[in-house]
Formats: sequence, structure tokens, C-alpha cells
Amino acid sequence: MKILRRNEDGFITALLETVFNKKVPPYTPDVIVCPRTVKDIVDAIGLAKQENLRISIRSGGHSWSINHIRDGGLLINMASFNTYKIDHHAMTAKAGPGCQGGTLLKALVKLGLFFPAGHCEGVCLGGYLLQGGFGWHGQEIGLACESVIGLDIVTADGEIVHASDKENPELYWAARGAGSGFFGIVFQFHLRLFPKPKHTGVMLQIFSLDALDDVMRWGYEISEEVPTNIEFQIQITKEGMINRKPGILVAATVMSDQLADARNSLSFMSKSPIKRAARLATPYIPLTIGMLYRIFSMQFSEDRRWCVDNMWTNAPAEQILPFLPKIFESMPPKTSHIFWMRWIPRPRPNMAFSKEDKYYLALTGSWKDIKDDEKYADWATNSMRMLEHLSTGIQLSDENLNQRVAAFASEENMKRLDDIRSKWDPEQIFYPWHNRL
Repeated sequence: MKILRRNEDGFITALLETVFNKKVPPYTPDVIVCPRTVKDIVDAIGLAKQENLRISIRSGGHSWSINHIRDGGLLINMASFNTYKIDHHAMTAKAGPGCQGGTLLKALVKLGLFFPAGHCEGVCLGGYLLQGGFGWHGQEIGLACESVIGLDIVTADGEIVHASDKENPELYWAARGAGSGFFGIVFQFHLRLFPKPKHTGVMLQIFSLDALDDVMRWGYEISEEVPTNIEFQIQITKEGMINRKPGILVAATVMSDQLADARNSLSFMSKSPIKRAARLATPYIPLTIGMLYRIFSMQFSEDRRWCVDNMWTNAPAEQILPFLPKIFESMPPKTSHIFWMRWIPRPRPNMAFSKEDKYYLALTGSWKDIKDDEKYADWATNSMRMLEHLSTGIQLSDENLNQRVAAFASEENMKRLDDIRSKWDPEQIFYPWHNRL
């Protein structure tokens, strides 16, 4: 087990290697531990107790708010727990929290299998599955955490336990939705797999910014008619469209077992009354999972500084639209964007995850120069504050709880989470979410 302490050679390098967002918070843990075995995890918990340090956990480091870096605690970097094992016959897999979702999914599709891994290839399974898991084909087959059928966990007292609907069901309930506030260290996930959809593709339409009202109103009007095998989203960005000018991207990604069904599911795009105003409108473009990952990764680079915030809402277009021009005007350049997605809440298993609504709105800002921090660092949060009266909650994948407190679970579920935490982590050795410092 590798242990690094503050002020030791290599400590800062090791710390910075744990983050995706280059806008690192101005605080530092006392100790970084890199376990390689389950015994190492148990020993790390013992070390934290011995030195009276609270524990934070890093799986892949893609937390926008860098939840795992706290001041004065012990950071456990689970990067070495990055393996997976697929049981083709049983349609299940086992994977460590440091395993990249894209790595697992690419291996699965070669076997004709599928799992709703995250849209960003480098996102690891640990935080992704604990916070819910909004992944490929998720409207059709459900959140990724719904397909977590078990977890192997080291608890706050150093005990190794399995959690499922039959064993330690309280931990199982909490793990599916608690996100970075989970009070245990998951070292292996047990996953239910699906048959791979035989056809995957996309249709795109790009509009100039002056079509914003028409595009958004049409998006709201059509959203309830869009089939569940479609991921339907709208992005508004300052650069990256035709001739690198500001624009609006309407994207519909489809997965289906029948090509005819895929094309039929996309017919709402072909028949759109605003299609004639598009600067570019593509036909159905077949894509592999690898191609989808390459396209998506173009928006997210590890050499940038990021600010992100989000909300669920059921507010109609008329209430959202007045705010978008002002938010756009103050947006950082390049890959920054306003992201809107229709979502169809559906009955979920009994689990901690408990906030979703008809529409999802996220703000993603990025810039390179540290000198621009003062100008852009609060863009997403300040913009989202203007819309708070229309919000019904947030999702943890794009959270910014260190700057803006917002509900990500129902009051009933938050109370139950606190009750279970008091049982499994009575000494509060694990850090909760940012807003529970």
C-alpha cells in the first residue's frame, strides 16, 4: 500500500493526478493512500482512525466539484481497483470502482452485451454508479444503478460485507443514490447486463442562435412523443458549430434491435417543422459505441478548468426561455454549453436515488487560463441561481454542492440515509457531501 503525506516528495503530483478538473480547490488532505488489495483498504481505514482523520474516496476523479479533495483528511485513491470480469452465460459482470465505464462497455459490445455506462468514456464506475448513473440507452433500460445487483464493501469498522436486496439491504438501498456521500468503500460492483442493441445511430440538426426560441419551443412540444429508445437533447454553445460560430445542436441518438424501428423512432426529427431553418440536417448516421465515445469526448478535455451546475425542472418553455440569452451571454468560450434534455421519470426500485423530472438543464463552463478563474468560475452557479425558483432538484453527476446547496434526494430518503449512516458510520469517519461539511 502506497502512503504519501503532505509535504513529502511526490504528494502534490499524486494529488493532482486524482482530478479531471484543473480548477483544483484550495485545500489539501493530510494523507493519500493508494490501496492495491482489500486488506490495504482495511488498513487505510485503521490508519485514518489512528490519526483521527476523516476519509474521502476517489474512483476516477471526474467529480466536477472535486468532492474527494478535502482539507486535512485521508484520501483513498481506488485507481488500482480497475479490473472487470464478464460472465457471458449469466449476463452479469463484476467490476472495480476504478474501472472506466467505456472500457467495460467496449468489451461487452464485442460479446454482444451491453450496460448503460456513462457518456464520457473515461468516467469510472465508482462515483458514476453510486450517484445514479445516467448512461447510454438509459431512458429505455433504466439508470445504471438499477442494474447494480450487489456490492462488496469495506465498512467504517473495517468489516468486509456484501450488500444486495437480501444481504445488508440497508447498505444496498443507500449505495444506489448516495453518491459521494456513501459511508463505505465499494471495492467491487456486481452488474446485470443486457443484450447489445443491434443498431445505434444519430440524427443531428444545427441552427443559428437566432432560432433559439423556435428550437426550444419545438423541443418542449415534441418531448413527450419522443420514443424511449431515443436520447433527445439540445445544446447551446458559443463555438464549435458551423464555421466555429455560436449555434444550437439538436441531437437524437437511437438504439434499437431493428433498423426500421430505429429510423421510425427518429421520424420526429425528419418531420420537424423547424427542420427547414436548420443550417445543417443529417440523415440517420449509423455509429458504433466507439464512435459515440469519440464524438462525446470532443467536448471534454482534461487540460481545462471547469464549472458545472444543473437542475431538474417541470417548468414549461415560456418560463425557461427568458433566462437563456443572459446565461449564454456570460458563458465562457469554446466547449462551454447550455445542455437541455427531455427525461421521462418512471417507477424506480426502492433506493436512495429519488430526484428526477421531465426536463434536465445543465450548465457546463470551461476555460484554460487560471487568470480567467475570477471571470468564469462562478458562471454556472450564478446562472443556475437565477433559475432556482423553477428547480425541483439536482442530480449528483453534475453537482456543485460546494457552492450551491440543492436537494438531490427526497426529504424522506435523506432522513433514511442519515439514519443508516448513523448505524454504519457512527463516528462519521467518511466525509458526506460538500453541503454537509
